[in-house]
This record gives sequence, structure tokens and C-alpha cells, in this order.
Amino acid sequence: VLSVSFNKLLWPIYILGGFQSLAYSSFFILIVPLSSVIWPNEPFHAFEMSLIITIMLWTSSISGIVFGRLIDKHSRKRILVLISFFRAACLILLSFVPEGLGFQTWIYFFILTLIFAIFAGGSYPAIVSLAYDTVRKEERSQFFGIFGVINSIFTLFGFLISGYLVQENFWRINFLMIGLAILLAGFNVNFIIKEPKRGIQNEELKDVLKYDSVEYN
Repeated sequence: VLSVSFNKLLWPIYILGGFQSLAYSSFFILIVPLSSVIWPNEPFHAFEMSLIITIMLWTSSISGIVFGRLIDKHSRKRILVLISFFRAACLILLSFVPEGLGFQTWIYFFILTLIFAIFAGGSYPAIVSLAYDTVRKEERSQFFGIFGVINSIFTLFGFLISGYLVQENFWRINFLMIGLAILLAGFNVNFIIKEPKRGIQNEELKDVLKYDSVEYN
């Protein structure tokens, strides 16, 4: 039977992870239409647009290693909120990028996507670390199963919503809405999620760490 305790504790994580997955899916579905936004009346610029996606994926992978070290030493919740703020800011700024200036517009997209990717890499490690110290060992598979399903649902809706908005020439609204959603989800994490003690779910440390004066480093 599913325990409701970790769902009540971590539901803001589900929402934040979902909207972040939606943001990623919007980049993939918009790759061709955005070429027309950047270079109106020109053929699809496959190399330049694929470069944005490639750099985004590589950067987020490498930044995950850097953020991993920070997450091991500092508050996971604060890092997650900081990541959410910068990712949301990049998406909101993308909605104000000047249209049809060719390489100049592409540079705007490239820089903002790069910053988005730098902070994207720290999201999943922070969530895993938080979950490890919040969810009991026997329930972790359930948590990550639910988390994965929610991310998949948001990703699928992201393809549909972004596709429709771009088709109607509302690509700015697409970035703005997702950015604001991530920002609000980040605020939810800040005010609702409690930073657990590191190692509190370890059987060997549980009895010792229940005292406020004891910390695991």
C-alpha cells in the first residue's frame, strides 16, 4: 500500500519537477519553429538550432557534477530554489527576445539557453538527495516511480501545449507561462519543503540524529 506521508512532504517536488520537464520538452518541440522566428523566410538552420540543443544537453550534464559537490555541502532546498529562480528567469527573458534579427536573435537564444542548462544540471541531484533523507528506504522506489510518471505526463503535455501555442504564433506566451510556473513551483518548495538532516533515514544513524544538537557531515 502506498504511504501518503512522503507524498504530503514532497508534493512541491513533484510539481517543480513536472514543470521543469515541460520546459525541456518545449525546447525540443520548438526547435524547428524557432528557426523561422530567428531567420524569417529562410530555410531551416539545422546546424545552428541543433547546436543550441547539443550545448544545452552537454552543459546540464557537466553542471550536474559541479552542483553535486555543492549539494553535498549546502542546503538542498536552497539550491533547488536558486536553480528554479534562474531557470524561470531564463525562460521569462526568452519571451522578450527580439524576433527576426538573424544571428543576433540566435545569440540571445543561445546565451539564455546556456544559462538555463547550467542550472538545470543541479535539479535532479538535489531532488535525489532530498528524497534520500526524507523518504524511508522501503518507499524510495515508490517515490521515484511517482516522480517519473509525473515528469512523463508533464513532458507529453509540454509537447501538446507548446506545439499548439507555436502553431498560433504564441511562442512568447509559451516561454512566459512555463517560466512563471517554475518560479511559483520554486516558491512552493521554499515555503513548504523542510530541509531534512543528512543521513536521518540511515538505520545506523537514525537514533543519534533525532537529537537537534547532532548533525551528520
